[in-house]
Amino acid sequence: MESRALYPEFAARIEELSGQKLDLRWDGMLVANFSDEEQAEAEETVRWQRELGLEVEVLDPAAAAGLQPGVTTDVVSYLWFPQEGQLDSQRLGAAGVAMADGRTLEAERVVLAAGAWSGTIGGLPRELPVRPVRGQIARFPAKALGLRRIVASHAGRYLVPRSDDTVLAGSTMEDVGFDRSFTDAGLQTIYESVSALVPALAGLKPIERWAGLRPISADLLPIIGPDPDLEGLIYATGHGRDGITLAPVTGVLVAELVMTGDSEHDWQPFRPDRFTESS
Repeated sequence: MESRALYPEFAARIEELSGQKLDLRWDGMLVANFSDEEQAEAEETVRWQRELGLEVEVLDPAAAAGLQPGVTTDVVSYLWFPQEGQLDSQRLGAAGVAMADGRTLEAERVVLAAGAWSGTIGGLPRELPVRPVRGQIARFPAKALGLRRIVASHAGRYLVPRSDDTVLAGSTMEDVGFDRSFTDAGLQTIYESVSALVPALAGLKPIERWAGLRPISADLLPIIGPDPDLEGLIYATGHGRDGITLAPVTGVLVAELVMTGDSEHDWQPFRPDRFTESS
């Protein structure tokens, strides 16, 4: 919640520094409930999210189709999250900074943020339990469909409209190691989710396909904080599927650790040595 609140300022600053437009939008998200079991799960989600002061409600299929024409009405209901947003994650990645000219840099503080490859970096004082999980994504032309909101399912599939009249469709979760190739089976999975959520997208051919590797930690929580055995080494990895969502608050937390050695945020649940602590 805090990370989301930071996003307007965070995105504006990244755009200013990089010259990249991130297309931050707050159009909300619909999540389809295809069964009575998912409907029950949705009602529980409404309960605990409202306790946190968040806006969420269950809509009947007709009301959801009124918000976003084209979504399937062959469902029990939809969860509606009006406060959810999105931005162009590909542009966000391109707006980062990388040293690739072969120089050796020395610094008093080093942040390890190598994503799925974090555990493969040499010289670390501990084993880092981060593994890659592949996610395949496809981009479809969708100008005539008027899709403007995120549409998702309980299975982790989603459709995300972009400002260039295309829609991203994803994503798979595959334990295949450091294999970033895309497969016919993965595309078929995406096709099935596309046609189930927005039937008018069925049969469209993708104009782009790719696969990324998510850094999944052993307990599914991020790994953030200083290494207790190597002064100056700070970790920021293991965010799984939530790296983009948690980027602003992680950046603030890590910057505080770098500058002051501590943070006003409670980073202890994410400390890097939690996996080796004796019970």
